Amino acid sequence: MKHNIKQISFMIASFKDITDSFGENKKSIEFFKRQVEGLVNIGQLNYLDVILFYNILDIYNTNLEEIDWIKLNKNLNEYIETMSKVVNIKNKDSVYYLLTDNNNISKQTKKVIFRTLDIKDEDYKISSKDNDISFGSYEKNNSFLY
Repeated sequence: MKHNIKQISFMIASFKDITDSFGENKKSIEFFKRQVEGLVNIGQLNYLDVILFYNILDIYNTNLEEIDWIKLNKNLNEYIETMSKVVNIKNKDSVYYLLTDNNNISKQTKKVIFRTLDIKDEDYKISSKDNDISFGSYEKNNSFLY
């Protein structure tokens, strides 16, 4: 697995602590980002995990002045709730089909969870060339019964 779930959990807890302490505003996110950058610089956090976390919050390429805090909290809570249900499932196929069949989870959250657990969506897509392969044919022939 290329992402460290413990580091992502740490960032979630830290982000929630900072926003609880300083409020849901631009300065809280800027403070959080400075703290995270410091931890990346000393090797305590992996930069890929940080980018993934910013994608969970949907703040990676977003102007901090335009953050929709309701959407941010919804994304974060949906990610936490869904990950808590699937993180202990060892079979990636099961996780993929469990999430794909669930229409209550947003596409963005599914995409981020797939990246968190290193599940590649394209591995589960049936290519058009495979559709030409038939299993066989069955002809009903009752003459042998008489």
